[in-house]
Amino acid sequence: MDCQNQQNAFNEAMEKIQVQLKEELAEIARKTEARTEKLNDEFKNENDLAQGVGAVAGTVIGGVLGGPVGGLAGGQIGRQIGSFFTIEIGSQQHKISFDLPEIAMKNQDWIFKVPSVTMKNTDIIFDLPTLVMKTVEGPPIWKTKVEMKTVCHKTPFGKVCFDQPQVVGWWDKTYIDVPTWENRETRIVLGVPEITNKEQRIVIGVPEVMMKTKEIVFNLPTIKIMFIKDAGRELAGELEKIALAAEEDAAEKQGNMKERMKLELAEPANAMFDCYRTQLLEERIKFADNYDVEIKKLSDALLILKANKVPETDNDYVSQKTQLDAQIANRNLALLKFDEAIQKFDNERQDAINKMIGL
Repeated sequence: MDCQNQQNAFNEAMEKIQVQLKEELAEIARKTEARTEKLNDEFKNENDLAQGVGAVAGTVIGGVLGGPVGGLAGGQIGRQIGSFFTIEIGSQQHKISFDLPEIAMKNQDWIFKVPSVTMKNTDIIFDLPTLVMKTVEGPPIWKTKVEMKTVCHKTPFGKVCFDQPQVVGWWDKTYIDVPTWENRETRIVLGVPEITNKEQRIVIGVPEVMMKTKEIVFNLPTIKIMFIKDAGRELAGELEKIALAAEEDAAEKQGNMKERMKLELAEPANAMFDCYRTQLLEERIKFADNYDVEIKKLSDALLILKANKVPETDNDYVSQKTQLDAQIANRNLALLKFDEAIQKFDNERQDAINKMIGL
C-alpha cells in the first residue's frame, strides 16, 4: 500500500488554505481602492480649505505569497486617484509559523524464530483401555443325587444285606462372563510433526511521526493612501476610516487562518494517518498468516492423535501438545512487536493532531 496520495492530499489542503487567504487579502486591497475612488468623487467639490490638513492614511493589506492578484514584483508603485489621492504600494515581508505533522518511514530489521514443520511417519505405541468379556467364578449351586448303597444288618437269623437308596448333596461351582476394561497395547503409524525453528529476518517500514514548524514567508503589500493637496477634516476622517477598516479586515483574515487549518486539515490528516496505520497492520496480518500455517500443522497432528484415541497422558500426545503450546506462545510474542509499533504510532498520531489543532 502506497500512502503518497493521502500525504499529497494533506499537503494540497494546506496549500488551498494559503491560496484562499491570498485571494481574501487581495479582495480587501481591491475594495479599499474602490472605496478611496468613491470618496474622491464624493468630496471633489466640497474641499474645506479653511480646515485643511495634510493627512496621510496607511494600512497593510494584500495577499499571502506574493501580494494581491496581479502581483507585486518588488519595489514601489504608485498612481493617482482623482484629484485628492495618490496610492503608493510597497512590499513588506511577513512570516507565519505553525506546527504540522510529517510522517517518515523508517526501515527496521526484525528477527524472529519461525517454525518449519514437517511430518514424519512414526510408530506410536500406547495402552488403550479396551472392553473385553472375562470368565469369572459365580455363586455355587447346591446339587443332590440319589445313590444306591448296600447296607448290611445283623439279625437273630444271621447277617442280612440289601441295597438302600441314599441322597448325596454337594456345592457345584458356576462361571459367568462379565465385561472388563483392560489396558491393551496398541500400535499405530501416524505422521508426527518435526519442528525446525529457522531464523527469519524481515525489514518493516515503521512510520514515525514528527512535528515540524512550517514557516511561510510572504510579502504583504503596504498600501498608503496620501493626499496630493489639502483636504478638509471630514475628508481626512473618512479616509482614516477606510484605512482602519482595511487593516482590521486583513488582520482578521490572517488570524482566522489557523482556525481554518484546524477545521480543514483534520480530515486529510486523519486519512494520511489511517493509511500508514493500515500499512503496518497489513504487515502484521501477513506475518501472522505465515506463522499460523505452521501452527495448524501441529494442531492437526494433535487432532489425529485424539481421533485415534491416543490418551492425553501418553508421552507422544504430551510432547506434541507441549510443542503446540510453545509455538503459539512464540507467535504471540512475535506479534507483540507489531502491536507495540502500532500503539506507538497511535500515540504519536494523537499527540500530532492535538498539537496541530492547539489542544
